[in-house]
Amino acid sequence: MRLGHVSERGLVELAKQGFLGNEKLNKLDFCDNCTLGKQHKVKFGLGVHKSSRPFGYVYSDLWGPTSVKTHGGGSYFMSIIDDYSRRVWVYILKNKSDAFEKFKEWHTLVENQIGTKLKVLRTDNDLEFILEQFNEFLHEMRYK
Repeated sequence: MRLGHVSERGLVELAKQGFLGNEKLNKLDFCDNCTLGKQHKVKFGLGVHKSSRPFGYVYSDLWGPTSVKTHGGGSYFMSIIDDYSRRVWVYILKNKSDAFEKFKEWHTLVENQIGTKLKVLRTDNDLEFILEQFNEFLHEMRYK
């Protein structure tokens, strides 16, 4: 039990190396937990994308801080993915608080390039996207 449900073969190997002392090895009982732990999960089905145009459904996430900073001093990464085209934008940020300004820059850039408005933005509801400024920006964008 101390070995975390090691297999019989593993115990034999440990005994050969002398790690079990003078303990005699017995046949192991069948372990339901080991069997269940080794089962594979059912695979996910193919995702159905609902967007019918670019910029219609966009995912965004911010992650960090990283343990090692980039050469420019960045330790956060913001990713933005367009569901329709599967195009990905990744921005390196020095601070988590820079996410709002970078999102506004990205939004302006893409809106001017594509000539259409962002319809749905999906996030993980982490704090970087719950700022009052961010909510106001999205509300203004919706009713422009």
